[in-house]
Amino acid sequence: MARCNEECDIVIIGAGAAGLAAARLLASPDRKITIIEARNRVGGRISTNRLPGWPVPLEAAAEFIHGEPAEIWDAVRASHVAAYEVSERHFESVHGRLQKYDFGELWDRIFDRLPRSSAKDLSFADFLDRDCPDLTLEERTHAIAFVEGFNAADSHVISSRWLWETGMAIGRGGNASAYRIQDGYSRIIDYLLAGTFSRSTQLRLNTIVSRIDWTPGEVEIELVSTTGIPLPAIRASAALITLPLGVLRSTPQSEGGVRFEPDLPQKWNATAALQMGSVIKIVLQFQNAFWEDSELSGMGFLHAPNETVPTWSTTHPMRTAVLTAWLGGPAAERLVNLNSAAIVGESLDSLARTLREDPGRLAQRLKDWHVFNWRRDPFARGAYSYVGVGGIDAPNQLAEPVEATLFFAGEATHERLNGTVGGAISSGYRAAREVQQQTCAEEVPSNQPAGSL
Repeated sequence: MARCNEECDIVIIGAGAAGLAAARLLASPDRKITIIEARNRVGGRISTNRLPGWPVPLEAAAEFIHGEPAEIWDAVRASHVAAYEVSERHFESVHGRLQKYDFGELWDRIFDRLPRSSAKDLSFADFLDRDCPDLTLEERTHAIAFVEGFNAADSHVISSRWLWETGMAIGRGGNASAYRIQDGYSRIIDYLLAGTFSRSTQLRLNTIVSRIDWTPGEVEIELVSTTGIPLPAIRASAALITLPLGVLRSTPQSEGGVRFEPDLPQKWNATAALQMGSVIKIVLQFQNAFWEDSELSGMGFLHAPNETVPTWSTTHPMRTAVLTAWLGGPAAERLVNLNSAAIVGESLDSLARTLREDPGRLAQRLKDWHVFNWRRDPFARGAYSYVGVGGIDAPNQLAEPVEATLFFAGEATHERLNGTVGGAISSGYRAAREVQQQTCAEEVPSNQPAGSL
């Protein structure tokens, strides 16, 4: 084991929404907590960028609240931030022609046929073959594009049964109102972080966990700096682990990878059906909102399911000259190894074809851009999780504590809200309560919530 000159009661690995929610619940003058974060910031896959010259905050990852799950709306209300409903004016490109797009009616028909808990599980693609043979080719294309984009998933892998269950949790699988936080999602992180302040709580940024040695009732966390310099290890009675699924699945030798000693093969095998989806976001600022001078005025979303970039969104009802391209699942995988400039080039070409614009003229209108490629991020290795066929219990199995010593949180451990900020927050509170029950036999402090926020 490495040289150890620091001890605490609980070490929390990851300062994203799950880790900070757990720290908020566990924070106490009588409990020494160390939060370890590999990045130079808190927030994890919530990353709000407020940049000079940009009219709105740029969300590198989480951007929307879908529906009204209590797990996130309680946090919104408690943090006293403003959230607004985004435009529901959808348009689509069909054979080079732009027209209004109403996916809701189609998705309602499909959603009502999804298998419930007692039915045999199928991939979404196989479910369409079996239970939706009446769909036209165009309807099928739209359905697959929606499921793959919204869930960052492969339609031949994602569980149709899980789609129904998670859809019921957030509002029929995405066919619910969507909202943005006006000043950025990081305001929720600010709120969670403020609740962790205690003389006995320490936050360490730019610190990478390389190895977790554990025996029942004791863990030792080996650390390195972001420049690769070994740091003194930390010893604790328990570790609360909020690493993204992509990092848990990576090899210990890879950047950001973690070695467990002894390893947890039964847990990894039990959760093999959990998948990590890819997302690329391209945020483009133009000289003016030229689409507002056409039939697209007031547009919220633009869909082109057969294009390289299948989904675009505006900031409406906030009127700006910003368009965001969204590639999820297989669409992201096709571009994931390109550099950022090449990805922007592909997105502009795709937008030009969708709008029947001249690509050169469109490029001349471009003022600034940013690309966020989450598969290439070593401390995420993807955007968020989804459940594959037959894996409906996998999130609960990943969440299961090990020997009252290793505890797991993060969006991938929430049974129905995988891939959401609400799921991450809720999982952090759940894991914190497990730590209290199994290691401290303490009740939830009277000034802290007993459930989610």
